[in-house]
Amino acid sequence: MGYDTPEAAWRRWKGSAPHRRHLLGHDAQFVQQTEYGIGYAAVPHSRRVRYWVILIAQPRDSAGGQP
Repeated sequence: MGYDTPEAAWRRWKGSAPHRRHLLGHDAQFVQQTEYGIGYAAVPHSRRVRYWVILIAQPRDSAGGQP
């Protein structure tokens, strides 16, 4: 929260060891997570105003079930 641009948020996440391991799939539990979504919300009167999120998940199988 609080970063002015998506690039700034991404740089901060990559600069954090736990976030970097997750984002780049460096741990075995994250390596299969290849589906992602990115979100942004601006809340003008909130504490940080700008909020960024990235959701990363393992894809569903071809039949639409869980991995």
